[in-house]
Amino acid sequence: MAYEWFDAPTERVIRDVADCDRLTFIVGAGTSVEAGLPDWSTLVNRLLVSGGQIAGLDPSEAQSFATWSVSSEGATGAGEIARHALGEAFDDELHRALYSGLDTFLPGSAAEALARLYVE
Repeated sequence: MAYEWFDAPTERVIRDVADCDRLTFIVGAGTSVEAGLPDWSTLVNRLLVSGGQIAGLDPSEAQSFATWSVSSEGATGAGEIARHALGEAFDDELHRALYSGLDTFLPGSAAEALARLYVE
């Protein structure tokens, strides 16, 4: 089968992938968000607010701390601030920040489509 709309190197990659015995898909955050998990900015914000409250800030101050952290350090840097602010509570707070408000965790249509590609 020729993929006329692809150039030769792209067609070679497609053929190589099609012939693989094992294949791993690395997908973006959209598949998680589609399933109800927070996007990166929301997750970092939740963690920073929790860290601020654990440090003794009231909810309004904790939100200001979160907003300042993201605006001054970006989401990745702010995530590191949250990790340090939460210390040993990080794992528990991460779980809460990810799954609070979810009654069930069901994959979205993109994840289901990838799962259907599995052939034994």
